[in-house]
Amino acid sequence: MKQLRHYIRRILIEKIQAEDFEDVMQTAQLAHLGQKRRDGSDYIMHPVAVQAITKRHYPENFAAQILALLHDAIEDGPSADLPEEELRQMIRGSITDPRDLEQIEIALDMMTHDKSAVPNYEDYLASVFSNPLASIVKISDLIHNLSHNPSERQIIKYRTALEKVPIPGNIASSHIAELMNILEK
Repeated sequence: MKQLRHYIRRILIEKIQAEDFEDVMQTAQLAHLGQKRRDGSDYIMHPVAVQAITKRHYPENFAAQILALLHDAIEDGPSADLPEEELRQMIRGSITDPRDLEQIEIALDMMTHDKSAVPNYEDYLASVFSNPLASIVKISDLIHNLSHNPSERQIIKYRTALEKVPIPGNIASSHIAELMNILEK
């Protein structure tokens, strides 16, 4: 009987997580609607790629995968058509588990770089790295940014910051290795 309850609970959690993931994906798509990357591709392809990198290294970390889809939503997403508070409400409505929501909102706020408040990138990176969830997604973000048509300025900025700010201990060795392989090229 105990095994059956555990099995049913696991199935329900997986169903809720799948529904949350679909809702979060739609929210991310709305947040980046009409936005383009430097190369002309739809901006939403970046969060999707960051999510795929995160999933590859942390297949069981659902909160990190959701954060990956949303990581640029507040920094780059709000517009006249979708103000920040409305976007935040959509994010809150997309995540069922209140513990996941709280964890994701804290990490999302840390990842949202307000350059007027924290102009130094190393200070921003150190702050992001102080949060385990945000640090996972930031490494995935760096991997995608560095492997997807980076500018020379971007490469120097990230390499310099990573020389000064240690990568936290919660990052999987495979994740670090992927980042270092890109930086060494």
